[in-house]
Amino acid sequence: MLNSFERLVVFNWKMNPQTLAESDDIFDEVKKISSKMKQTGVVICPPIIFLDHIAWSYKGKKMTFGVQDAFYEESGSWTGQVSYPQSINAGASVALINHSERKKVGELKEIARKKMDCALKNDMSIVLCIGEDKRDDRGIHLRHIEDELRYFLKSLSSEHLDRVVLAYEPIWAIGKASSATPHEVHEMSLYIKKKLIEMFGVEKAKTIKLLYGGSVDDTNAQALMQTDEIDGFLIGRASLDPRQSEAILSVVDKYITQ
Repeated sequence: MLNSFERLVVFNWKMNPQTLAESDDIFDEVKKISSKMKQTGVVICPPIIFLDHIAWSYKGKKMTFGVQDAFYEESGSWTGQVSYPQSINAGASVALINHSERKKVGELKEIARKKMDCALKNDMSIVLCIGEDKRDDRGIHLRHIEDELRYFLKSLSSEHLDRVVLAYEPIWAIGKASSATPHEVHEMSLYIKKKLIEMFGVEKAKTIKLLYGGSVDDTNAQALMQTDEIDGFLIGRASLDPRQSEAILSVVDKYITQ
């Protein structure tokens, strides 16, 4: 399970790269980098068409593999869809849920919840993305975060909760030139942890990892980790650049070995 790692970095390749050969090149570099990590786990979420090839070629223990999206039914007449059982057979043990780019194309929280339930039913770990569209002076964005936490997590069993990693992903920071500031991440991380304690108690809340995702790269990773409130990152475009991947992973791992 993902929570067995001290720190965690999830690489979401999105709809990249364009060829299997390119995916092999990127993966080979990340594989070398991940082997140097002490207690930082790495999750690779490639396009589904590359998943089987990459996942089953890996024999190490530092990396695991995820599916960016799948359907909430396990089988049936659903043209164009991929199921979670199929994803597992292709080598995935992790599912991204409620990502901002799924919301952008119209995915409702009710659909995301069905996907989460199906993934958990099939013994997958999940990376559950939560985040507000925009910030405001009245704290409405805080209510949005609380509502998401309660909607997705409140009814989960303790066993299922053990397989959940949260990723705070402010939608206004995705794909932008700058991420949320360390102060903003620190503030929101404390708020999320406070709500988790209210929902599940101190001991259980401590076991739920919290990542930050939103325009993370090699220029801001260290400042974000220095907030001391996050357990790693959900990385998008920077995950396609081995140089940036190495820099980010080194920053995360440093906060274990220092």
